[in-house]
Amino acid sequence: MKAYAVTIGFDKSTTDIIQEHIDKIAKATKNDYMVSNNIEPHITIGAFCAENGQAIIDILDIETLRLKPDMVFLKSIESFYPNVVYISPEKNSYLSILNQTIHNKMSDLFVAADHEYYTPKNWVPHCALAVQLNMYQHKIAISEATKIELPFWATVEQISLAECLPYRQIKTWTL
Repeated sequence: MKAYAVTIGFDKSTTDIIQEHIDKIAKATKNDYMVSNNIEPHITIGAFCAENGQAIIDILDIETLRLKPDMVFLKSIESFYPNVVYISPEKNSYLSILNQTIHNKMSDLFVAADHEYYTPKNWVPHCALAVQLNMYQHKIAISEATKIELPFWATVEQISLAECLPYRQIKTWTL
């Protein structure tokens, strides 16, 4: 079984701003995992294990027709110490509904992946700036991340499906 992530992506301006900071953090920490794996700025709204991604694609082909773009408020820099530094969005009704909807549609067919961190009861929405950090890199990443001018509003414009480990984006739907 493979692990898959269902993610939301932002408008071009937001993506460019966040990507610029991901690049700067990667350079400062000498940890280029996000950059070398072409992981674009996103928020994961669900993670599932499946034999292949086609069944997930089939569900998302239908579900994404019902979803609309909306705004999220990117409010602060936080971390899952010491491994991940991220931008924390406000967990508004839009994000909660997306997470719940995707989970409801997928949970009968697929097993939750990544220790069920993305199930509605456990989910902490986040936009990773750096991952797989050690304690030294974490300190540098936090210092660099605090240079981002937060808070600001971002528009969610797409949903994507990615295969995890290694990360590979499979399909993107425009909302």
